[in-house]
Amino acid sequence: MPADAPDAMAYVLRVYDAQGRRDETVPLPLIRSDRELPGSELTGPVIAAGEGEDRTARRRIPVRGGAITVSGTDMPAGGQLSLMGEPVVPDIRRNFVIQRILPPGTHDVTINAGNESQAQSVTIPHRDIFATGIADITLGRDRVSGENWRYGRVAGFVDGVYANGTRLTASVDTRDTEMRDMFRNITRRHPDQVLRGIEDRDVWVTTGDDSKTENLAPTSGRFYLRLERDNSHIMWGDFRPESDLSRVVRTDRTLYGLSGRFETTETMPNGEARATVTGYAAQIDRLTQRDVFRGTGGSSYFLSRRDIESGTETLIAEVRDPVSGRIISTRRLVEGRDYRIDYVQGVVILNEPLGPTAGGSGLSSDRPMGDYDVNLIAQYDYVPAAGASLTSTYGGRAEAWLTQNVRVGVSGSRETTGLADNTLVGADILVQRHEGTYISLDAARSEGPGLNTRPSLTGGLDLDDDQVAAGVRGQRALGVRAEGRLDLADLGGEGHVFGWYEHRQAGFWSPDYNATETERSYGIDGAIGLGQATLTFGAEEARRGADRRTQKARIGVDTPLRDDLALEVELAHRTERNMAAAAPTGENGTRTDIAARLTWDAFEDARLWVFGQATVRQSGDLARDNRIGAGGEVDLTDTLTLSGEASTGNLGFAGRADLTYRPNATTSYRLGLREDRTRTNELSSAARRSISFGADRKINDAWSATTETVMGGIRDRRSLTSTYGVTYTPDEVRSYSMGVLTGETRESDGTTVKRDGVSFGLTHNNANSVNYRLRAEYRRDRSDNPDRFTKRNSWLVSGDLGYQTSDDWRLIAALDLVLSSGDGMSLRDGRYIEGKLGYAYRPVDNDRLNALFSYTFLDDQPGGDQINIDGNIGGPHQRSHILNAAMNYDLDERWTLGLKYGFRHREQTDRITGESTRSTAHLGIARLDYRIVQKWDIMGEVRAFHAPQANTTEVGALLGVYREVNPNARIGIGYSWGGISDDMRRIDRAREGLFLNIIGKF
Repeated sequence: MPADAPDAMAYVLRVYDAQGRRDETVPLPLIRSDRELPGSELTGPVIAAGEGEDRTARRRIPVRGGAITVSGTDMPAGGQLSLMGEPVVPDIRRNFVIQRILPPGTHDVTINAGNESQAQSVTIPHRDIFATGIADITLGRDRVSGENWRYGRVAGFVDGVYANGTRLTASVDTRDTEMRDMFRNITRRHPDQVLRGIEDRDVWVTTGDDSKTENLAPTSGRFYLRLERDNSHIMWGDFRPESDLSRVVRTDRTLYGLSGRFETTETMPNGEARATVTGYAAQIDRLTQRDVFRGTGGSSYFLSRRDIESGTETLIAEVRDPVSGRIISTRRLVEGRDYRIDYVQGVVILNEPLGPTAGGSGLSSDRPMGDYDVNLIAQYDYVPAAGASLTSTYGGRAEAWLTQNVRVGVSGSRETTGLADNTLVGADILVQRHEGTYISLDAARSEGPGLNTRPSLTGGLDLDDDQVAAGVRGQRALGVRAEGRLDLADLGGEGHVFGWYEHRQAGFWSPDYNATETERSYGIDGAIGLGQATLTFGAEEARRGADRRTQKARIGVDTPLRDDLALEVELAHRTERNMAAAAPTGENGTRTDIAARLTWDAFEDARLWVFGQATVRQSGDLARDNRIGAGGEVDLTDTLTLSGEASTGNLGFAGRADLTYRPNATTSYRLGLREDRTRTNELSSAARRSISFGADRKINDAWSATTETVMGGIRDRRSLTSTYGVTYTPDEVRSYSMGVLTGETRESDGTTVKRDGVSFGLTHNNANSVNYRLRAEYRRDRSDNPDRFTKRNSWLVSGDLGYQTSDDWRLIAALDLVLSSGDGMSLRDGRYIEGKLGYAYRPVDNDRLNALFSYTFLDDQPGGDQINIDGNIGGPHQRSHILNAAMNYDLDERWTLGLKYGFRHREQTDRITGESTRSTAHLGIARLDYRIVQKWDIMGEVRAFHAPQANTTEVGALLGVYREVNPNARIGIGYSWGGISDDMRRIDRAREGLFLNIIGKF
């Protein structure tokens, strides 16, 4: 590492192929230290966060063909081994594993060990395709009504890869419906497709075959298609549009519809494709919410909505200049690596605390704890209790490198809702010598109202009113951003110069901006090496509307006095102008300050500093800002770190202290104190005053715990948030977890809001006997303001059980429960309970007898305008008990007997009149199959349905003859009397007549 490199750096790993294409990891931290850091146990279990994770940020090297893996143990000491001419290096235990990718075709894999050689012929297929599907068509005529019926279903899945690298994944399932409706609205999003459809798996809880389900075609509809090659693709299904956070025009939503990406195979020296085109189009039946949380110094944040759509969240950590609104930096957070989320309770827990402020450039500042605000942006989708209207959205981007140094691009997005259509289009150009020297220009035009945001200074405990979008329907507004950076090493010097210009007309909106008035800012910032000293400078101006203007300028020098001592001196000038008739105090005047900082690298792992600033000239009502303070960062031990800073002056006291104890990679304790009396406009914020304590500890191999408490604000606007969690994993089979969250805040109108929740979870995974999972959550909200809400209680329980009593028997149980009561909030009163129990007999030594049993309990009590399980907003409340039992028995090689019995008891209450009815139903089915000859089958079935309350008994029968045309097709003809369904939740209209059934499968 360079001798003059900073202590904290980041590194990126890159791999190039012969054409210059590269794969690249995300930036990872690199810590510089004079002492030896503890090493990782590379052969032990995965214990540290991020260990074993894929950190790839960019994949541009195409991978084609197949992989071969060669492994061995007990390699002789001093022995030499090679695979296809490549030396193999064993580990310390003399074991080895080596994997290589080979192109399609036949290859001789040669292994040489000393004087011995062995060759194995391996064939990599030119294509590898898995496909399955079925098409079922039934045609018939009802002799009673004279009507024809035509039913059908098409379902299939294909996943394959070809020698040229093309990969195809597709699925379709029209479901059993009338043929005229089979492909109608096939591309429309169906929310129940994500959860489950009402099909056989809901009637039979288990079929006893231990099958597993993996979703390779994620779709919210009945159709999925993805065709990809290299880094280009086209798809229909669920997707998140590809977008760079640095771009003004982008979308952060998760969508269902059509998307595509095309990249040229030609690659530029910087690893990017010569040209790229992306696009998407989708329909949306959900609403989106955007919350903006100021960092609290803690890790827990409460979303403004609960019961949000799973997988739709986008979380961004943002650093922003509060004066000009300019974004300094952004980072997209990744679930698991950076945060975890509870979709039902609407709680986000970050893996690392997020502070409220970040330091800026220069020494002189009227915000001693940091010039910039740090925000957590959370955007997600939800379905309101009253439902959401259907909207459409589409957009795309095209970019191309005209030369090795010039890239141009155009982007656009549009969302149509009828009353509030939003359009955002833009163009950009980048002229780049390398990553450190460039000029860029982005111009965008918005039209429409934009997106409301919900800000919070207390981590979501105290939510401010919606920040209404700046746009107006039909109004167009322009936004321009330009910036440039020069690395002085390109001119033979040392340092850099950075400049920017931003302009946004009133009404302009984008995912990052909401300009309620015209905004303009521009400035320059830089550092120039002058021998051992460094000259620092900066100047900027920010204008907001026609009245407000802020100007800043600074120049300073940073010079080492000796190896362990450095001095920084800076002269800064500030001008504030507010031409409004009733301008607040402190917004008209000028001030010139001089500031200095002396830093001493006292020990190997200790740094101390003192600083001060003094106002040498002041005019108007801009207050003087004389300030003096001190701070330090000390590694007290190898595991204990203390850092802090305190200062006082004309604007008030400001200070912070942080103590971190990290005894190992899996345990940390954090204590933080913050006081900033200069933040007079953020009384409830943790940036004003806060005490935080957090801990993450792996007690031993079985126990781990986490806790955090943050108290912020002043006495009359105080907020308190606490989260606790514990996980007990005694072995590889069992795991138990418990979490508690609590919060209280006193808001600006005097309302006290209290929120408490507790959760419990357990899992047990034993592939040979018992598997179960249970998750229970309770949340209570209280308010002393009836105009907002008074109380809200919510219970949520979800669990399942799988028990293999023997090789032949399987027991399955499942429970889903949601109970909610209270007033005022987005989650309406209601109750939904569904419990299932299934038992299956599937002998492994023969298939002569198979038996299934299941019981389902359903209690569906939706709120006033919520939909019920049948999808009806005005549907009745219901409570049902459903029992099913079935068996198949092979009497001999030709005869098979099938029996089924179903029972349903239902209590139904009309939501409008309150009238209740009860009904009981019995269903019996007997079926006999006879194989006449090899390709001919005959079947007969009798069904009886009895409803005692209605004094109704119906009997149906069916007789059919089937001919196997080939292994992939069957055709049958028969006669049907009655139309009794084997699904106890619906009864079809009786039919009688001749039918033709055609089945194709592959």
